Amino acid sequence: MCAADPAVWWLTGPPCAGKSATARELFAGVLAGRPRSYVDVDQLGMCYPEPRDDGARSALKARSAAVVARHHLSRGAEVVVVSGVLAPGGADLVRDALGELPVAFGRVRADEDLLRDRLSERYDDAAAARALDDALRWDSSDVPAVDTTHCSTREAAERAAALFAEARPRAGPGGAPRLAGDAAVGGGRALLLCGPPAAGASTAGFGLASSSWARGETCTYLDGHQLSFAADLPGRHPRAAAATASLVGDLWGTHRAAGSEALVVRADVRSSADVDAFRAALAGTPVLAVRLVAGAAALRERTAARARGEGANLAGDALRGLSEVEQQGAVAASLARQRAMEQAGVGDVVIDTTDLQPAAVAERLVALDAQRRASTSSDS
Repeated sequence: MCAADPAVWWLTGPPCAGKSATARELFAGVLAGRPRSYVDVDQLGMCYPEPRDDGARSALKARSAAVVARHHLSRGAEVVVVSGVLAPGGADLVRDALGELPVAFGRVRADEDLLRDRLSERYDDAAAARALDDALRWDSSDVPAVDTTHCSTREAAERAAALFAEARPRAGPGGAPRLAGDAAVGGGRALLLCGPPAAGASTAGFGLASSSWARGETCTYLDGHQLSFAADLPGRHPRAAAATASLVGDLWGTHRAAGSEALVVRADVRSSADVDAFRAALAGTPVLAVRLVAGAAALRERTAARARGEGANLAGDALRGLSEVEQQGAVAASLARQRAMEQAGVGDVVIDTTDLQPAAVAERLVALDAQRRASTSSDS
């Protein structure tokens, strides 16, 4: 496959078979030097409650994956690696959303005993049993597979690259894409969370979204960092925040069309111009920018915890696995960024998280969001 023939490589399979780890290594290691991008489809489907006519949000994920693929391909990527579960009929949804863009599907698998051990560490008995049933379904499919049972992640990724290289990516039958987001612009409300690493933006943002889900409001959560994995792209491109803002704006259109009323987005924002880029991309949707800050001691403690592997295991976490010396450099960089953001006056609201637990930070955001909803109701 050459640069003139871009394609989407979709790696699927049952839970705990190794699709995310294999796809990450495929992106970060095996394809190094080639213009490429990566996204985990689970990052595109955090929108609840799910629509009645879109079980497991399969159509929403397919459309959102198409938005991400088009964004990165337009910036010069040759290959977009996607990892994520495909429900029955999901391949057709993906092809329909991608239109003329070719896509190839591959899967990972693991022997039942190994899979059962992995599942027992993450799921209760009922969920593990469902996942094993799903694995049996995949093993009876004709989607070409990479067996991860007796190989390293690197070896699995190399096998996946060979699998996709031999595949014949094909486009959907409809030609041009039919994305619901094309017709949905504006409306709803958005909260943009920013701050230096370890200030708590990801945890607090997810907490705010979870609060909306709990009260039955359809809300979308997007992590800008998880949407923006791209490497070795040719030429010059907009600054990172502007590119992420454009992508978030397109995704928000798709989620709005699916019924989402609110957006919570965490992004690497460093200046007022970056905030303005998000406001422009989300034109018609009011944006409240909230900046989180923390003292040096708190940043050191949280950075050390992340380095030890505590907290959510997110792709591309730059703090995970750092040595003590590297942690010192990371904290110094966070403090420098915090000072620069303060001098630039970034954010409509600033929350100091130094002495707050993550749940308390989320509660502050919930209170801010409640004020916005009340103000909107009174204005109408």
